[in-house]
Amino acid sequence: MNIKSIILTGILFLLVGNVFATDKNIDKKNIDKKACKYVQERISIIEEFHNLEEGYSFELTSASNFLGQITQLKSKTGYSYETIGKTESNDLITWKNWFNENKHLLHWDSKSKTVIVRL
Repeated sequence: MNIKSIILTGILFLLVGNVFATDKNIDKKNIDKKACKYVQERISIIEEFHNLEEGYSFELTSASNFLGQITQLKSKTGYSYETIGKTESNDLITWKNWFNENKHLLHWDSKSKTVIVRL
């Protein structure tokens, strides 16, 4: 399978899985703002890496690993200081789309101090 096929398959999977999760039937009061903020901060770290071509290796690796873990969409790119200017933004677009479609499933777990996905 080539990369386009994998990405399209992943996007199709997300769309089919969330066909009933529209803005009309999601109670915005039930969205966990702390969890969403945490995820958005990780997306911003990757976004700055692409837009400004700067970042810290540990932050980039941590953000990439976290986003890959909660979305189950692993990055094909190794985010580190050495890869600045050599990465593609497909991961970023995929993670942003996943977040917009699934933010109602995110929950901040106080015990483990991280975000989990409620199914």
